[in-house]
Amino acid sequence: MNFGLEPRELSPPRHFPGPLTAFVLTIGSVLAVVFATRFVMLLFGVGPSLALLGVGEALGVGAIATFAATRVAEPQRERLGLQGFDFSFVPWLVMLLPVIVLLSELDNLLRAISPVPEIPEEMKKLQAEFMGAGALATFEAAIVAIGISPVVEEWLFRGVIQQGLVAHLARVRGVVLTAGLYAIVHVGPAPSAPATLSPFLSSFCLGVILGTVRLATGSVLAPILLSAGVSALGLIALGTADSFPIEGLSAPGGRTSLTLLLPSLAGVAWALHAIAQRARAAPIALPLPGDDTKPSS
Repeated sequence: MNFGLEPRELSPPRHFPGPLTAFVLTIGSVLAVVFATRFVMLLFGVGPSLALLGVGEALGVGAIATFAATRVAEPQRERLGLQGFDFSFVPWLVMLLPVIVLLSELDNLLRAISPVPEIPEEMKKLQAEFMGAGALATFEAAIVAIGISPVVEEWLFRGVIQQGLVAHLARVRGVVLTAGLYAIVHVGPAPSAPATLSPFLSSFCLGVILGTVRLATGSVLAPILLSAGVSALGLIALGTADSFPIEGLSAPGGRTSLTLLLPSLAGVAWALHAIAQRARAAPIALPLPGDDTKPSS
């Protein structure tokens, strides 16, 4: 007896996450970092620091990304990019490292067009630590910028989110939207629009490059290494600013010299062109289990 109810076929699984879910995951990661950081501060009775920020990011972003990864359809390993990549990509990744010079010059241009207002004292304290106020602060900055942030951020954005958005929106829109979400988490609290424009655009541009690398290599390890390398170069430039200042990058004020800017631009453009060609040839998505349909290009 079925009381007039006819059996229905189960709908096939969908690519995860979609655009709305990706936005929710991004906002959720920001809130999770704030909650985790505040919780650790209250638990141990400590004030804001780079080390604490790293712990909060590892707990907050890591937890959101790991939870979301469980919703990704099989084969999860391949979809999430949990695999190595072709060694032939390594020279191109090295050539992309000077992107930090270009992003710094972008920041210089934006600040010249729209000067950034005075930042809060609490942010000044964190910036002072990041600039290398003592050996311990330098070590903390290195751990957070090189060892924590690239891993957890790329795991969430290029590992979990991008593969879902590319499957829904195709390559270009998927990479661009992922980069936009990635940039949101790097804006942080700011007193006005000019203060948010520079970090947003810089993070967005870097996010597009990281997303292209992820798509081309099929591995989340490649953008992790690139992001860590860019952060390492930034820390080295700041740490050697007294003995080897680079105007427009590690030295305050001014503009980056064309003798540094032009080779950096040429190298990054060449590497990005080569990687983008491989990205265009990469599959948009693996077929879902039990679903014979293929996503459009």
